[in-house]
Amino acid sequence: MGNRSKGRNNRSGYKGVSFWTQDGREGWQAKIMVGKKQRHLGLFSTRELAFEAYMKAAKEAWGEFATEG
Repeated sequence: MGNRSKGRNNRSGYKGVSFWTQDGREGWQAKIMVGKKQRHLGLFSTRELAFEAYMKAAKEAWGEFATEG
């Protein structure tokens, strides 16, 4: 699934990145699914920083098959 594109209803514009708000905090979260397990990569101030974290994890998991979606 590493080479799968972002979903049609993606609002962040980046694969693996979504806006998160809870407990009065908000930001851009990065998540990745590897081997049927979802990993939370962190909460970031910008969607670009969240996407950088996603791509780093994707390249570690899938190497050359990781796509930017």
